[in-house]
Amino acid sequence: MATRRTLSGVAAWHHGGMQDQPSSFATDASAGQLICSAKGCQQAASYAVVWNNPKVHTPEREKTWLACEQHREWLSSFLDKRGFLLRVDAL
Repeated sequence: MATRRTLSGVAAWHHGGMQDQPSSFATDASAGQLICSAKGCQQAASYAVVWNNPKVHTPEREKTWLACEQHREWLSSFLDKRGFLLRVDAL
């Protein structure tokens, strides 16, 4: 079962939508595995989806959502449509 653990720079799902929470990562405490940021997903993360909202953040500020293989494209597309996606890095 996944539990919340604090690590810097990642957003988490909250009240039905993505909310910016710079100090929250979901990890599987028993395995130390990073968990996908997609709502309700408990799969291991394989990617870091790095983004920045230029209306709110300075250019050097990078925010990160974690993604499993299944949700990488959806999370990337969501951010790219808004002009926020910087890159997707394999973990």
